[in-house]
Amino acid sequence: MGTRLREPEMLAAFVNAVVVVFLPSVVVGIVMLRALNDPGSSWPVHPADWSPWRDVIGFFAGSAVVMSPFALLAAWRTWVHASRWRSASPGRRLQGVVEAGACGLGVAVLVLLRPSIERPTQAPPYLIVYGGLGFVVGVGVGLLLLVTAALVLTLTGRSAG
Repeated sequence: MGTRLREPEMLAAFVNAVVVVFLPSVVVGIVMLRALNDPGSSWPVHPADWSPWRDVIGFFAGSAVVMSPFALLAAWRTWVHASRWRSASPGRRLQGVVEAGACGLGVAVLVLLRPSIERPTQAPPYLIVYGGLGFVVGVGVGLLLLVTAALVLTLTGRSAG
């Protein structure tokens, strides 16, 4: 490992960034495998020499590009929270989880911003439902990142030095 990842905070930040980049691809992959094993599902017919690898690689690359800003944000905030955790300063342990929920809420609001401006009378139910769903998904991801960071910090040693 390089000298930059020797600090437990940096390693935890790196691990959480990797989790955020690849989490959507893993979730979609699991859903697709379950659907492929379902005998009732119908799939398009492909030529005999067709391979799904081109589509899989394209999906992973596209997902990584879309998720990279969130991964950078998660890495930065993980580093901040891990530094506080290692220094044993009293702080809010679940602040990062709430921040992840706020990020999910923010994404939902940003996606619905234009339709909300175009039709303001129809917007509130959509903003409440999708905003709430974004918050819940964000909290779930935040809890996952909290667990991975705590695991990395515990395995690499909590005390500085």
